[in-house]
Amino acid sequence: MISKPAAVLLGLILAAGCGPALADDGDCGGSPCAGGPWLSLAGNWRFVSPIAQWSVAVNDSGRFHAEGPRSVTIGGEQASYISTLAGTISHDRVALSIKADNFSLPNFVPGPATICTGVPAGPGRYEGSCANGKQRLGFAFIREGAATP
Repeated sequence: MISKPAAVLLGLILAAGCGPALADDGDCGGSPCAGGPWLSLAGNWRFVSPIAQWSVAVNDSGRFHAEGPRSVTIGGEQASYISTLAGTISHDRVALSIKADNFSLPNFVPGPATICTGVPAGPGRYEGSCANGKQRLGFAFIREGAATP
């Protein structure tokens, strides 16, 4: 038989949506643990790949959107453009796209968006790959600072 204080504590834990996930030792064991169902995913996150880094703010619904100026050399000419990173994060995946637009060079048509998907790879961390045409590249999506329940 469970004591009344233990029953009250268990009821509070279950009501908060924590349930058995509190027993998670942080190892993930193949199951989602990047945020855990008891943690909000809202806050500041970093997208990191071998060719780009972004800091983005994730809102309470798991959505994020960031724009920033970029530049690239094309045929010896410097071109500026606006790059946009937008997507969603949940406790079991992150999905986003990176798009280039508004190029300063005339007659330059940007290619399709780069699409990235990832899965939890530890507390506050997702890993996955991005694809654009035949190009593939790995990325990480990492919570900035300490994760707080």
